[in-house]
Amino acid sequence: MRRNKKMFNLSAIMNEAWSTYLRSYSKRPTFQRSTFNWLLMISWKRAKEAALRASNPVLAKVEALCERRDIDAQINRLLAA
Repeated sequence: MRRNKKMFNLSAIMNEAWSTYLRSYSKRPTFQRSTFNWLLMISWKRAKEAALRASNPVLAKVEALCERRDIDAQINRLLAA
């Protein structure tokens, strides 16, 4: 049985988390591991969601429609205010 191609670029995930940490928290005097771990978890989640959307175009379309509906609802609420 052949193994599937590597779905995630771990280096890119780590680089995204690190660059986000440096952009947002570089003025702190010490490295905050808990903050970095949180950012790494977010980057990992984004990568998993992107891989899922790439492998399932129907899901990607449904998500896009739901997001559009949410945006339209927010616009309507703002216009009504």
